[in-house]
Amino acid sequence: MAYNDRKIVTILLEQCGSLDERFPGYRDEIKTLLAEVLNLERTHAISRINISQKIADQVNTLGMELHKSQSSE
Repeated sequence: MAYNDRKIVTILLEQCGSLDERFPGYRDEIKTLLAEVLNLERTHAISRINISQKIADQVNTLGMELHKSQSSE
């Protein structure tokens, strides 16, 4: 990973740590989502997957978890 890429990832992870904890483990879920998106991007660069749909699926999954947590409060 190039220096610039590492710097971007570092900044993104720092920003994840400053998010409001919308439900227990929310920040960790966001960090996991970030890692999954970065892995999808790496795979996309090699094999040209439908990255837009895959990222949308990941974001929707986290959105459903957020919705469930807010509904149960």
